Amino acid sequence: MSKILVALAATGLVQMLAVSPVSAQFRTAQPIVRPDPPPAGFSRSSEQLTLPPVLIERALQRIFDDWNRGTLGAHLSDRFVDANRLTDAIAVGLPADAELELLAIRATSQLEQFVREDDQGRLVLLTRVSVEALTQVRFNDPVTGLQLLQGNQSYTFTVTVQIR
Repeated sequence: MSKILVALAATGLVQMLAVSPVSAQFRTAQPIVRPDPPPAGFSRSSEQLTLPPVLIERALQRIFDDWNRGTLGAHLSDRFVDANRLTDAIAVGLPADAELELLAIRATSQLEQFVREDDQGRLVLLTRVSVEALTQVRFNDPVTGLQLLQGNQSYTFTVTVQIR
C-alpha cells in the first residue's frame, strides 16, 4: 500500500512539474477590485443623477485646453500614476505647436457619484465619468508639413457641480 502511495505522489509531482507556464499563469491570484473610498468630505450618493452631455463635453474640453497650454499637471489627481512622467513626455516628446483636439465623443458612462454640502449649505455633486472620444493631435513637422494624428482614447475624470 505504501508503494502505491509513493508511486502516486511521484506521478503527481511529475505532473505538477510538467505544467506549462501558460497553465501556471492561469492559476495566479488576482486582487479583488474594490471601489475607491469617497473623496474627503463626500459620501456616496443614494440617487444617480444624470449629468447633461454638454457638461461632460465641456469638462473634457477643459482638460484638452490644459493639455494645450501645458498646465495639465496641475489638474491631475494625486493618485494618477506617474503624473510627472506624463507631463514630461508631453513637454519633451511633442512639438511645441502640438494641439490636442476633441473630434467626437463616442460614449460616456457615469461610474459613481458622491455628494456633500458646502459651507453655504448648497449641495455639491461629484461624478466620476468615463468617456470614449475620437481625438486628434495636430502639429507642423518641418519636413513633412501639417500632421494630423487621430485616435480613439479613453478618459476617466471627475465633474463637480452644485445642484442647489
